[in-house]
This record gives sequence, structure tokens and C-alpha cells, in this order.
Amino acid sequence: MKYLATTFVFLLVHLSYLSAQNLQLDSLEAKIDEMIPPFVNDTTPGLVIRVVHQGELIYGKGFGLANLAYKMPNDTQGLIFLS
Repeated sequence: MKYLATTFVFLLVHLSYLSAQNLQLDSLEAKIDEMIPPFVNDTTPGLVIRVVHQGELIYGKGFGLANLAYKMPNDTQGLIFLS
């Protein structure tokens, strides 16, 4: 879980850097997929990434599972509670 939190902070910093540049939407997905650890897959706990630029959702994707017991995948429509 600590590694996942570190990955989240890493992504947040990198995505804020991207927003300061001219945003190229076609390369955004490739850059995000490149930053996601390879072990986050359809059998592990995961995360959801949403990128909003100028008030508009330009990217949204779920990685890994939202619920391990029921094997429910993460998606951009689910609610995520942070504690």
C-alpha cells in the first residue's frame, strides 16, 4: 500500500508538470501507461487516474481491481473513499 501511495504522488507531480506544458492528448495516454507499475494488473489492488484540463475530463482509466474478493475491476465510474 505504501508503494501505491508513492506511485500516486509520483503521478501527481508528473501530471502537474504535463499541465504546465502544451498538452498533447495523443501522447498523454502512453505517458501515463508507462508510469503505472507493471505489477498493477487484473489480479492486484489498483488505482484510477483521471486527468482534467481546463475543467474538462481528457483522460480516465482504471487499473487493477477495486475489490479483490469479488474481482471487481477499477473503472472511472466508481466511487473511491480515501481515509
